[in-house]
Amino acid sequence: GEGLINPEDHFHDEPVTRSDGRSAQEINDEAAKWVNRCQKGATIAVVMWIGWIVTSQVLRSQGLLPSVLFFESAYNTEVTGW
Repeated sequence: GEGLINPEDHFHDEPVTRSDGRSAQEINDEAAKWVNRCQKGATIAVVMWIGWIVTSQVLRSQGLLPSVLFFESAYNTEVTGW
């Protein structure tokens, strides 16, 4: 189709130097480095988030965290006064 991009028209095996003097391989290496960093950061964030959820639930069930830190049900008579 006319609107489709043919990768062979845009990507070549021969080294290409950009206007800033970096080769395509250097740019790809830099991009791969940042993708790797982002993946590691996201993994750490998810592990910490799940860890916080588990820890807070365990501490809450044991009564070690004050209930003020948590949302209460709108149907809880202690909260609504009804």
